[in-house]
Amino acid sequence: DEAADLDKNGRVSIWEAFAAASAGVRRHYQQRGQLSTERALLDDSGDGVGGDAGEPGENGSLASRIYLDVPMPGAAPTDDVLLKLLQRKATLEADVEDLKIRRTFLPGDEYAAEFERLMIELARVSRDVRERVKS
Repeated sequence: DEAADLDKNGRVSIWEAFAAASAGVRRHYQQRGQLSTERALLDDSGDGVGGDAGEPGENGSLASRIYLDVPMPGAAPTDDVLLKLLQRKATLEADVEDLKIRRTFLPGDEYAAEFERLMIELARVSRDVRERVKS
């Protein structure tokens, strides 16, 4: 479902599927004017405490990196430059998620500077991927 692909990368992660399903259930009950008696929680941080799809926190970091689809043989790029760009993009995305987890342990200005650096680099690499795919 394209609507579930929240980051618009062409794939649906476990987190995105969870968030889309949670939103669908919430919408179902709201449209009927009913209260939901249960709600889904996801725990992928290992702390034993699940989080709702709309809650900020550590949950979702791992689930956002695991995808429901299985890459098909031959679907991997044969262009070595594109492959390296995609690997760099995945590394930067993981670094951003790791930084978010460490946020509470870092001074605010240090977190902001590192977040900005990572996001600028991620934007540049994403642009390079798009340009490489077009050519």
